[in-house]
Amino acid sequence: MWWMATSRSRAWGKEYILGSIKRRKEILRQILDRLEPFATAISMGDFTVDDLYDALEAKGIQTYNSPLGQA
Repeated sequence: MWWMATSRSRAWGKEYILGSIKRRKEILRQILDRLEPFATAISMGDFTVDDLYDALEAKGIQTYNSPLGQA
């Protein structure tokens, strides 16, 4: 799973909650490139929406999951 409760993630969470708006923006910028679909988009460089969709689909990333975890 891309997001697991590690000591670092807990530290970011606490720092985010207690931080100023400026610090919150910095934290988001630091982690955004590791989250999908942003990680794929950054790795692709120039792309169309259809290209990004196809790349995400090839990675097995679904566009929607129900609360039961089914597409």
